Amino acid sequence: MKRGAKVAAVDLSLSGLEETAQLSGNNPNLSLHQANVAERHRIEELPAEVIARQGQVDGIINVAGIIQPFVRINDLEYAAIERVMNVNFWGVVHMAKSFLPELLKRP
Repeated sequence: MKRGAKVAAVDLSLSGLEETAQLSGNNPNLSLHQANVAERHRIEELPAEVIARQGQVDGIINVAGIIQPFVRINDLEYAAIERVMNVNFWGVVHMAKSFLPELLKRP
């Protein structure tokens, strides 16, 4: 960002976003967007929101991820498995599908 790059940070946690802003020195090239990557409808809104703040999208980096408890599969509840899949798999799919149309417009 020191060289003019614009970054849109997306996080489930508002406090996490605020911490990111502080670490950036409250850089004006950083926009903050609270969203749960597991919620497709919210992520589908995100490209327009980011473009309104940043002007364009040149790339995305998916780093959201969670791990399940390290237990035998027989002892792992379905809710834990579904939570991991919703973030680690569907979150990536939601971001890719939502931002790809904008990315394909770029040279």
